[in-house]
Amino acid sequence: MGLDYAYELIAERHSADRLVRAVCEHLAPDDRTRLLGVLGLGVVDVMEHVQRDDFERQLFERGGKDICLSFLFTADEHLTEYAKQSPVAPADGRVQVGCVWTSIECGSRFTRLRATAATSDMSRLFERSTSVRKTFSDAGRSGGALLVMFDDEREDFVSVWPIRGRFVPAGERDSFEDDELKLKVDAYCADLVASARRTLGGQPADAGA
Repeated sequence: MGLDYAYELIAERHSADRLVRAVCEHLAPDDRTRLLGVLGLGVVDVMEHVQRDDFERQLFERGGKDICLSFLFTADEHLTEYAKQSPVAPADGRVQVGCVWTSIECGSRFTRLRATAATSDMSRLFERSTSVRKTFSDAGRSGGALLVMFDDEREDFVSVWPIRGRFVPAGERDSFEDDELKLKVDAYCADLVASARRTLGGQPADAGA
């Protein structure tokens, strides 16, 4: 069974547009244009009134499928090595990594964006690369996120911004894998944000992390 490591960015609902636009800064040009084009109504409105095309349905519909996006990362040793095995050309002077399975969910209080590696090799890259971690941290900072975390499929999670360290959610870890419960975005996000703060307190993430 392959690895499905992921980054998750959690923000308040009113920051949904800001968060998605911040993530767009780190997408390949075609995907950036495509995703920004969806935001004419705003993320929340698109979530509630999806009726235009398959791209929107896949990205925003509750229970919809993740979409395949290509992310751009400043090269480091791990990305340079990964790129040797990847047929995807660089873009905007950065290493292009795709496909990254991406979903956005909005509850009444929170927005959750999840970017999941498509392969085990990509999962290991997400885990090891300082540049990948910094990119998601920067997107969270710019996008008004409350929490940016890394999911390496263990019993706990890794908070990478604005505080850093491993933490265990109050709810059962396995319950977050249930498709029906995953739709309860507010409960899921509230648990993770509160658990990270309770466990890690004021430990700041490194400025470059």
